[in-house]
Parts: sequence; structure tokens; C-alpha cells
Amino acid sequence: MKGSILFLMALSVLFINTNCSKEAETDLPEKNAPKADAGPDINLEIPRDWTPLTGKASDTDGSIESFKWTRISGPQAYLLEEESTASARVVWMEEGEYQFELTVTDNGGLVDKDTVKVSVTSNLQKMVIKGDDLELQSNGLPGKSVPTEVYDNLKWVFCNYGSSYQQADDGPQPGIDYWLGGGNYFERVDGNIITYFGYDELKDLILYY
Repeated sequence: MKGSILFLMALSVLFINTNCSKEAETDLPEKNAPKADAGPDINLEIPRDWTPLTGKASDTDGSIESFKWTRISGPQAYLLEEESTASARVVWMEEGEYQFELTVTDNGGLVDKDTVKVSVTSNLQKMVIKGDDLELQSNGLPGKSVPTEVYDNLKWVFCNYGSSYQQADDGPQPGIDYWLGGGNYFERVDGNIITYFGYDELKDLILYY
């Protein structure tokens, strides 16, 4: 009889402790997700083709662990730099409307997202030269004839390697007219003939003037 009483008392204590634990778990407050802010929409006009992406985030009951910028829509031409920081930078954009998404994650693994729209427009005239008309050269042979009006008034150049302004003598490639990055460039030879030099296949070359 005494053993039965002790058993029932132990069972009662276990039941009470289990209920208390469940109540304590139930009373734990839910964690709040962080709040992402990708900043206001941005408008650019060529020849400016770059912009900072200035994001921020807050968390009322934790800390921000990571930031991540990604392009979710828009033209394929762009280069995203420092995309794992709050303040990223996007360069080499072409005309069109882009959307970039900022994803923030807090120390509890909760996530929030926000987007910013970047609109790139141009009031300049443009001339498009197909890559097939600018054969890859390594010996300075003529490529494509360009009107004097176009070449003498060039404001900005765009191709699948990026974009370029006219190079100064102390630019990344001294003596080269227009450097396109990655060892690719073009120059004017023989009056109004321009020739493409480089190591890669050129797609459209767009001259803004």
C-alpha cells in the first residue's frame, strides 16, 4: 500500500512538471521578422549608367545577420558589386527598367525582402553596329565606317562587355580611344573607320552621340 502511494505521488509530480513546462513553452513570445528597406526608386539618364543601391534593415528583437541584392527583372546588361552588403553598386546598365531585390536575414533565420526600381533612359541619338560588322581584329585592319558626326560627338558607348567613356591619356589603357574592359577596345583608324580589338566575340556596339 505504501509503495502504491509513493508511486501515485511521483506520477502527480511528473504531471505537474510536464504541464508547467508546456505552459512555459506556450508563453514564449513569437520572434518578429526583420524589416527590409531597399530605398526609393532611382532614375538614370545615359551617359550615367551606374548607381549605388542603398538599403537598410531593422529588427526589433534581434540583429541583422546578412544582406543580399539580386536582379529580379530587367535587361541582362548589368554588373552588381558588393551585393552581400547593405549598400551595393550596380554598373554597366543599358536603357530599360530594372528591379533589384534586397533580402535581409536576422539572427533567428527570419527573412524579409524589398525591391527598388531603377529606370535608365536616354535622350541621345544612337547608332547600333552589329558584331558581325566589326570583325575581331588583332592587326589593325579596318572594320566599320562611322559618320564623322557620330564619332566626333560620342558621349557614351555600350556593348556586351560593359560601357565606356572616352579614355583620357591616364586611363586604364593609355592611347586607346574607347576601352570596353577585359582587354577589349575599339579605335578610329583611317578617318572614320573604327576597328574592334579584343579577345572575345562582340555583339551589338551602341554608340550614343
